[in-house]
Amino acid sequence: MVRLPEARDRAFVGRRGELDRLHHTLGPGGRDHLMVQVVNGLGGVGKSALALEYARKHREAYQPVLWIPAETPMSITTALAALADDLHPLLRQADASLAERANWAKGWLQCHTGWLLILDNAGDPSDLDGLLGPLDSGHVLITTRHAGGWDRLAGRLALDVLPEDAAVELLGALVEGETQAGDLSGLAAELGCLPLALEQAAAYLNQVQIDVDRYLSMLREAPGEAFATTARRGEHERTIARVWQHTLRAMNQENPHATHLLRVLAWFAPDNLPRTLLAPIREDTSKPSRHWLRRMLGWTLPYARRRLVQRIDWVRRALTPDVGHTRHWILRI
Repeated sequence: MVRLPEARDRAFVGRRGELDRLHHTLGPGGRDHLMVQVVNGLGGVGKSALALEYARKHREAYQPVLWIPAETPMSITTALAALADDLHPLLRQADASLAERANWAKGWLQCHTGWLLILDNAGDPSDLDGLLGPLDSGHVLITTRHAGGWDRLAGRLALDVLPEDAAVELLGALVEGETQAGDLSGLAAELGCLPLALEQAAAYLNQVQIDVDRYLSMLREAPGEAFATTARRGEHERTIARVWQHTLRAMNQENPHATHLLRVLAWFAPDNLPRTLLAPIREDTSKPSRHWLRRMLGWTLPYARRRLVQRIDWVRRALTPDVGHTRHWILRI
């Protein structure tokens, strides 16, 4: 049984050394005792993508493979309950509570070996004590933006931005049409080789159909707004803000309905939502939400959707100039 995020539609480049290190730490030799590895780094460097690539490459070696959104204790409990539903469907039929099913899953993990858990975007290490504390076998891979507090639990791999050659390769795989390697190298350098910024820049280029040189000029023309509104943030978030400053403007000019949809989605957790839930925000019923969703996703890529706009306050504020209006639609959903 493999429970991983939906099929990847983005390129994965580089990171050979990091993948080898993960395999060395979580290799098949340690299946009879608990092995925990943490991947930490700033937002947008590709921690989740690395964990997903490792899980896909080695999923035949594990049973089961489970991806757990670990932002909060509740998200962990919900994912564990879903595992119990898969392994023992009668629990749910017997009206077992969410907590009871999650505890059953913990007990199952304690009694079995050969499984892999990916705890994605974990916050406080103490949030994982109830899950990891009783375990004495299996493999756990944790991604987090926080560097401190993990040494007592696991080895730690600090992930940085891509090397320049890998960043250029990523852009080359994502940008449609003919491009010159030199142009892509300049764009990669301008964006600090940050994978999330590169992905979003590629989405912009594909949607607007402008050349790389023109886009570079746009990024350099007016960075002041992004810098001013993210003054307390790090360089990575200012880079994302620069990219999104142009993306949001172009998206709104082309399709205000798509911007409205993204504005509402920015306030929800980065999990799957049934499309039917979006029906109440169709102000113009002649333009169905499926169309808005398709246009909005055309401006973004898999790892640059709702999680991005949640992580960066500047983007959320830019998306939501009228909080009262947005709150009205959120409450309707």
